[in-house]
Amino acid sequence: MVETIDAALDEGHAASLIGLDQAATANLLRGLAQVASRLDALTATVLAHAVEVRVEETNGATTTATWWADATTRTRATAHRDVKLAVALSRFTALAEALVEGRVNTEQAHAIVGALRDLETDGPAELEPVVVEQAEKHLVDCADGFDAKHLKVLGRHVLTVVAPEVGEAHEAKLLEDEERRAAERTRLTFASDGHGMVHGRFSIPALHGAMLAKAIQALTWATQDPAEVRQSKPTPVAAEI
Repeated sequence: MVETIDAALDEGHAASLIGLDQAATANLLRGLAQVASRLDALTATVLAHAVEVRVEETNGATTTATWWADATTRTRATAHRDVKLAVALSRFTALAEALVEGRVNTEQAHAIVGALRDLETDGPAELEPVVVEQAEKHLVDCADGFDAKHLKVLGRHVLTVVAPEVGEAHEAKLLEDEERRAAERTRLTFASDGHGMVHGRFSIPALHGAMLAKAIQALTWATQDPAEVRQSKPTPVAAEI
């Protein structure tokens, strides 16, 4: 199989793209992306098998991920990420099937696995396995129209869709925890440089950041002509916030 794929790739690289119009090029790229996802799925299947047979023992590596990094000159972080996904796909069969069929790309698969793991570890106590399965299928369906970044956001709120009776309470707990962590990390410092300027650093919750931005804008725009304010760009502080 590997030899067949390798030969097909040689043929593809040797093929001429002369005469390939816009529509055909677009279709070709979509097809290649789908094939790449399917190949990633096959690699993940073999990686999961490598974990079972302890392939790392062939060269004295400590883990399969370490062996994978050495064998393919990947970074250790990337190799560990690959192996974690491979092991997870052996559990999340709906996601694995979607990757095999090319309906989900690898980046999306990582996002969905992360969301499902968070659901299992940080979700409500004694969460029914069927709810996790429903969340998995829902996120796989969402992958048709959302990239990995958006899937991470959807994953945080998936319980309100598949199990609203527990999802709302879980959402409230997540929000409370987020607000608590934000309050714990809040910092505000000022220091004079001795030359007529004061410099500061701060880390504040998003809501307070928006309030601060408005306050600064009010102060800086108060002495300006309204017409100039409408034409001017936000101050650097406001833009960063």
